Amino acid sequence: MNKIESKETETLDKISSMLGLSIPFKLPPSITTMLVYRFTAEFLTHNAFGIHHLCEHINV
Repeated sequence: MNKIESKETETLDKISSMLGLSIPFKLPPSITTMLVYRFTAEFLTHNAFGIHHLCEHINV
């Protein structure tokens, strides 16, 4: 991690603490099974909440 990333991380950690939010942990390295799970979860979330319809209305 370089100086800029370190400073950004420190700033975000301070803001999170002030707001009473937990500081998110770093995701572990991905293995094939985890990538499939993440893709499936994003795909189902996208379809369940109708985000594709929203995109059609705003011409994305």
